[in-house]
Amino acid sequence: ARARDAKMKLLSEHSAQGSAVQQQREVLSEEIRIARELAAERQRRRVGDTRSMQERAIQNVNSIRETRPKGRKEIEQLEMVRNDARQARLEEKRISARRVREQTSQEALQASRALWSDDKAQAGEALRAINSDGRLQRDSERDARLREALNLREDVRSWQLSSRAIRARIDEDRRESARQMREQRMVHNEACHHASLQVLD
Repeated sequence: ARARDAKMKLLSEHSAQGSAVQQQREVLSEEIRIARELAAERQRRRVGDTRSMQERAIQNVNSIRETRPKGRKEIEQLEMVRNDARQARLEEKRISARRVREQTSQEALQASRALWSDDKAQAGEALRAINSDGRLQRDSERDARLREALNLREDVRSWQLSSRAIRARIDEDRRESARQMREQRMVHNEACHHASLQVLD
């Protein structure tokens, strides 16, 4: 009963530890998801701002074209502004993507390390519990074998005593039978002797 209670206690503790690890995993997953959503929202805002700049540049170019600008240089400058805006948008995308990737990778690495540490500790506890259960099982099996050996020894002793008693009784019966046969033979011989004497007389 104690072994069963100890085993149930260990299983309960392991279940509680497993629930704690699962909760920690869920919390880390939720934090990673929120971080990704925030990064995506920042990215959308930056893309929106860049697009607004590009749209304003395009509108300015179109407006200049429609109003017949004074010179090609102004149009070229506006084209450069639009190209700069496009390059800025692309660069912003690359920077944002790199930041999100680095942040996510770092958070994932930290989460993985934390989970690995918890899993390792939990695995150690499980192995210790298994070893403890194994020792209890081996002790129980050893006690059972010892009890069986003692019972077998008692059975052998009882059988030996019974065998001795049976052999003694058989020997006694044989001696009694031999004695009776001798007595009967003597009686028979005496009877034959008396009969012979009577015949002679």
